[in-house]
Amino acid sequence: MARPLRIEYEGAFYHVTARGNERRRIFFSRTDYEKFLTNLREAALRFSVVVHCYVLMGNHYHLILETPKANLSTFMHAIQSGYTTYFNRKKGRSGHLFQGRFKSILVDADAYLLELSRYIHMNPVRVNLAETPQAYPFSSYRAFVDPQQETFVFRDLILSMSHGHESYRRFVESALAEQAQNPSENIYGGMILGRKSFIKEVLRRLEDKDRKEVSHRRALHASAVDLDDIVARVAARFRISREAVRTSFPYRNYAVYLARKRTTLTNPQIGAYFGNVTFFSGGEDGQQAESTYERRPKSATGIAQTGRGTVHCQGLTPMIYPDQSQYRSIVKRLAILLRSFTYVACRLKTLKLRASIVSLQAIFIARRFLHGRFAQTNSSSLRELSVEHCARPGTSTKLSLSS
Repeated sequence: MARPLRIEYEGAFYHVTARGNERRRIFFSRTDYEKFLTNLREAALRFSVVVHCYVLMGNHYHLILETPKANLSTFMHAIQSGYTTYFNRKKGRSGHLFQGRFKSILVDADAYLLELSRYIHMNPVRVNLAETPQAYPFSSYRAFVDPQQETFVFRDLILSMSHGHESYRRFVESALAEQAQNPSENIYGGMILGRKSFIKEVLRRLEDKDRKEVSHRRALHASAVDLDDIVARVAARFRISREAVRTSFPYRNYAVYLARKRTTLTNPQIGAYFGNVTFFSGGEDGQQAESTYERRPKSATGIAQTGRGTVHCQGLTPMIYPDQSQYRSIVKRLAILLRSFTYVACRLKTLKLRASIVSLQAIFIARRFLHGRFAQTNSSSLRELSVEHCARPGTSTKLSLSS
C-alpha cells in the first residue's frame, strides 16, 4: 500500500495525530506524559516548529503545528523515535510503539484554526476523561485560559482570533451545552482541510513543486559545516585537537550528543562524519553526556586548566586519577587499613603462621594495586610500606614492602 502524500511547504499548518499499535496505550503514568511533552518542547526548539495546541490521550495524541521551515516529517520522526526509545527501555520491550506513520492534515488556518483548536481541547470531555476541558491536565487548554501559566505553546494567534483568554474559554466551553461540528468532516482528499481557494492553492503548489532532491554529497557538505563548529567547540572546551574529538573517547560522544541535540542531521549523516560510527539514539549515554558537558562545564574546564593527572572516563562521566601529591595520602590510608586487618586476625587467636600469610597476601594485593594504578609515580611511599603485624598480644613484627 502506497504511503499517503506529505505536503510540506514553509509556513504550513497541520493537524497531526498518531495512535499506539493496535490502539494500545502509549501513556501509562504522569512521567510518560511529561516525557513526551519534554520531547515535543525540545524538538520544537531544535527544528523551529511552532506548537499551537496539543492534547495527549491514553492511546493517541493530537497536535496543531506550524512549520516555517517545511520540515514536518523530520520533526515528527525526532519526537516519535525519541519517545519510543524511552518507552521501550522503560517497559523492557522492542519494536514499534505507534501504529504506522503519523497522520497529518494540511489546515487552512484562517478558516479552521480556531474551530480545530476547540475540537482538540474538547477531546477528553467527549471520551469522559474529564467533565470540563480545564480539568484535564495533559492538554494546552489551561495555558489558553490562564495567562499566568508558562508554556512552550504559541497562544497569540488563536487568542487573537477569539479576542482574548476569557472569550476563548467561553467559545470552547460552549461546546459542553451543544454538539460542536467536527472540522474533520470537511477534509478534502484525506489530507487538506480548508476553503476551496485554499485547496486550489495547495494543488497548484503540488503541480509546481520541484521534485529534484539534493544530492547526498551536497547534503553531507552542508551538514559538515555545522558539525565542524561543534567539533571546534568541544576541542576548545577540553583543549585538545579537533582530530582527537573525532576519534577518541569520550570526546567523540560529546560531539555526537551535541550534534543530535543542536542540529537537524540524521543519525547516518552524523555517523558518516565521525567515520561511519554506529550509535544508539537517546538513552543513558545522552543523559550522561548532557550532565557532563552541559550541566557541569566548570568541572570539565577545570580538568583542562589544572592538569591534575590524566582525564579518564568510565561510561561518559570523566574521572581524574590523583596526582603525585595525593599518592602519599592514599598509601597511608591503605597501610592503616592493613594494620587494622592483621590486628583483628590476631585478636581472633589466629595462628602466627596463618596471620603472617594473611598479612603477606594483603600486602601483595596492595602492591599489585598500587603498581597497576599508579605505575608512573616515583613516590617513596610506594617503595616502603610498613605494616605492624601482631603475632600475639604484646609483640609486633615490622614487614617492609620494596619495589
